[in-house]
Amino acid sequence: MPKKSLVLYVVIFIVVYFGFNYFLQREVFAEKWPAILITSIVAGLFSGAVLYFLSKKNRKK
Repeated sequence: MPKKSLVLYVVIFIVVYFGFNYFLQREVFAEKWPAILITSIVAGLFSGAVLYFLSKKNRKK
């Protein structure tokens, strides 16, 4: 995996992680952890898709 993609993935993961920590601290989201889990899985798939398209774009050059 290219270093640029790895850095991008780490940045996306950190942003998502701190975003969910912020929502977990609010009482509204404290009881809705399954929804947060699903959203984190979707965010992981999204960042994976971004990495896939970036690597595909780099291969064409």
